[in-house]
Amino acid sequence: MYTLRFVHAASLLALSTLLLAAPAFADNYTVLNSTSSAYTSAADFGGGDGSFNTISSLGPFSFSDPLYQLSGSENMLGHNNVSQLTINVAGNYNVVGFGYQVSNLDPANVSFYNAQGNFIDTISFTDNTSGNDVLVALEDTTPGESISYITVSNDIGNQFMLDNLTVGSTGTSATPEPGSLALFGSGLVGLAGMIRRRRSA
Repeated sequence: MYTLRFVHAASLLALSTLLLAAPAFADNYTVLNSTSSAYTSAADFGGGDGSFNTISSLGPFSFSDPLYQLSGSENMLGHNNVSQLTINVAGNYNVVGFGYQVSNLDPANVSFYNAQGNFIDTISFTDNTSGNDVLVALEDTTPGESISYITVSNDIGNQFMLDNLTVGSTGTSATPEPGSLALFGSGLVGLAGMIRRRRSA
């Protein structure tokens, strides 16, 4: 009976250690504004060159559909008649953002995904009658994580206008410290020992 109690106590200890050391399933993140240091220190790759030619990539960014290089005060990248645009990001960047021009007739949803393809967050815009750019930027603050792609969709599905594509890295994207890895490993060892004892009992 005392042996059984000891096994139960050891089992609870192993499971507690494992749960405390295991990484969170959902990423931690911060939605950035134009004055955020993580955003202002990021590399800005701009937008179109005003040629009206199409491009499929710009710096570390690549697009699921070619975008037109539009002219104007900000030389935006744009596309018509596409319900969703995917923007892939090559490299280990945990800060990604861009300017998005949206109007009250063209609400948008922008979703960010990490290196494992797991959803991080969606930034939505429903009304912007000014016609100015809206900053869409996010910093993944989970240690060791990066942003691998973004999906942009709107309710009408007729137009995308974006510019000032930026990427950056901050210190929050460091790899987990050895102490956390050791704690996680000890939890796994304890769990394996618990299973072995239960089988032998």
